[in-house]
Amino acid sequence: MVTQLPLAQGGIAPNRLDFNGVLYMLSAFAFWQQSGGMWRWDGALNYAPPCLVFHGEKLWWCRKASGPNSGDGPKTPGTTGADGYWQDFFAAFLDLDGLGGSALPVGSLIFYCGVTVPAGFFFCNGQNFSATDYPKLYAALGNRNKVPDYRGLFLRSTGGAAGAQGVTRASSIGPHAHAIPGPFDAGGLKHDSSVENDVGVERTTLTGTTQSNGTGIGTETAPAHVAEMLCIKHD
Repeated sequence: MVTQLPLAQGGIAPNRLDFNGVLYMLSAFAFWQQSGGMWRWDGALNYAPPCLVFHGEKLWWCRKASGPNSGDGPKTPGTTGADGYWQDFFAAFLDLDGLGGSALPVGSLIFYCGVTVPAGFFFCNGQNFSATDYPKLYAALGNRNKVPDYRGLFLRSTGGAAGAQGVTRASSIGPHAHAIPGPFDAGGLKHDSSVENDVGVERTTLTGTTQSNGTGIGTETAPAHVAEMLCIKHD
């Protein structure tokens, strides 16, 4: 009913033109959406999950109700205090700033094979950053405004022999043994002989140091590896 009242109470029945107008509006709206149309966020409107709005050149997904009639009032997408209400739709579900894959929390590490650092990340080279501009990363790093410096280092999960998180350990070689084939020239090695028993069995002990790089092939002990850019997500 046009007046939303029963006929017995004075309601007026819709006519053909009324139906034509409604169907035309629905068709126009469907065509607009299929052509890429999207509602823009408006602080005067109320929003509830799972609606989508366009604001600040981004598509936002409503995670929690907001607006003039909500208890928390309007929440502008992309601003401080609106994180729990709006989520960047494409960054969270489709493309992760052009890298592909699912969303990563701030502070996550990635290896990147490109030449320049991707958008949304810092190169892990020990650089300082603004805690005001990147508050999430600042909090994730334990209120520190300096990214880790992982250049030239291998990563290892924290705990056990690896030690505490974020602490760099110096190079080391664990306990091991070397076989010394004979015959050989002891040279500068220390020689200590003693009679083992009364039948003349002799035990010989040789002590000394090996070369720092073995055969001289390299200057470090490391497995075969390839180096790529290690980056940390900042927002």
